Amino acid sequence: GLKATILQLEKTMEEMGVTKIKTVGEQFNHEQHEAVEEKTGDVGKILSEVQPGFMLNNKVIVPAKVVVGK
Repeated sequence: GLKATILQLEKTMEEMGVTKIKTVGEQFNHEQHEAVEEKTGDVGKILSEVQPGFMLNNKVIVPAKVVVGK
């Protein structure tokens, strides 16, 4: 039920040009990500996602809040 609703919402958002910003395992990019915490790990790599971020037609509308390695 809920998973199907979420998938439908994501599909609709994607059709409108809204995409989710990639986070975990990616290199930190201050234009797309907001670091809310640093933890021991690979320097500059995103360790976990606190809140997803979104782009509309390749422009950031909500930056992703992430934990970054130091």
